[in-house]
Amino acid sequence: MKSRDLILVALGRLVQMGLVFLAVRAVTHYLPTREVGVFFLLQSLVGFFGLVVVNPVGSYFNRELHGWMERGLGRKAVRHFLRFAAISAVVAVAALAVVLELPLTNWNAAIGGTALLLATGVMVLGATINNTFIPALNLLERRGLFVGLTVASQAIALLMAIALIKWTTPIASQWIVATGSVFSLFGLFAYVLLMRIAPASPAAIDEAHPYRHARAFALPLVVANLGVWGLTQGYRPLVENQHGLDALAVIGLGLGLAASLAGALETLVHQLFLPRFYKQSHNHHHSERINNWSGLWAVVVPVYVGAVLFMLLFSKSIVVTLSGDKFTEAARFLSFGACAELMRMLGNLFALYSQSERRTHMTIAPYLGGAAIGLIGAALMQPDQLGFAIVAGQLVTLVGLSRATLKDIGAQNLRLPLRALLIFALTPAAAALMLQALSLPAIASVGLGAAAMAAATIVHWRGLRGEAQ
Repeated sequence: MKSRDLILVALGRLVQMGLVFLAVRAVTHYLPTREVGVFFLLQSLVGFFGLVVVNPVGSYFNRELHGWMERGLGRKAVRHFLRFAAISAVVAVAALAVVLELPLTNWNAAIGGTALLLATGVMVLGATINNTFIPALNLLERRGLFVGLTVASQAIALLMAIALIKWTTPIASQWIVATGSVFSLFGLFAYVLLMRIAPASPAAIDEAHPYRHARAFALPLVVANLGVWGLTQGYRPLVENQHGLDALAVIGLGLGLAASLAGALETLVHQLFLPRFYKQSHNHHHSERINNWSGLWAVVVPVYVGAVLFMLLFSKSIVVTLSGDKFTEAARFLSFGACAELMRMLGNLFALYSQSERRTHMTIAPYLGGAAIGLIGAALMQPDQLGFAIVAGQLVTLVGLSRATLKDIGAQNLRLPLRALLIFALTPAAAALMLQALSLPAIASVGLGAAAMAAATIVHWRGLRGEAQ
């Protein structure tokens, strides 16, 4: 990636991270505590359909996009994915409608079935096309379009959500509907752009369905992602059912903040490095694909470690900065979530290798095993102990994924830049000690600590730029 493009994408991601944090602040400020719990429950429902139904096909779309474009099948693939997104939203609404009629939950009475169905359908459609078509522009090296549309969609979605709940009723379903509607519009605009970018199919091209190999790739991911959902969001319905929406608000906020912070960093990594990773995944030599993956590992793992240490050391300040004094108890769950997120992100790196090799079945047992541990623990433990179950489940998953990958590539190909790991371990610790001595307000401490981490990340990535490109 050229330096200009790298700076553009990085700056765009910084703005996106700021918008994510503003959204957290707005949700906790404008919505009552109970509705914050509903918000996290709705996220869990949308996340289920996103992970289990949409993500496997979306991953296949990303993996094969460059090849389709080269063979003249790009437009056909984009059209098929748009149809798939619309069908997925309909299926999500229909499935949830069936669940609401069964004596499994009290959501009909407590939240409102119509609101749940509308919010779920709109958000599944919006998230699917927005989170696939706009990043596809980045994969195709249209950096400016990608950054502009991503920032604009998130900013306008936030403004529309705030306006809707201020003009009508401060309920979580309104927030989700507003966000999903804006995402749908921007996703459709990105669809139009992709159709213009994609070359027309030559007359001689084989017009076979571009997803003819999708089943072998995606079906294992469907099963594995049941485990992913159980690990990352499955606790939410359990907590709501056993302990109520107020408890879910606190637990969901702490674990959700950790997921948002880690997810923001992970998304930046994907935006910067996955275009090349996916392109190099089409290399016919296995050894080159191994080098491609191990290079990505060396570039990002120290940054992941440093980010998690930052969350652990600044957990209370982060919660106060992003949600005010209303949810200070969430800091405990942010700490648990930080540990779980490190394992999740490392696990995702191992899962990327399975996608590169088109052997996604490697992920099934680790994710299902980890989810079983996490969900059983969450069901049996008291709310203040739930974090232990989440961490244990992610640890089981990480061990399983790493064993499957290292068995295939050999442990000698797992490069660990020890010097960088040491720097990223010391940077947040030194920042925390210095800022504690200065007794700065929470927002100043978080800002300066984040700036120190950003500086360390820039230095590290510049030093490994040759490997990352």
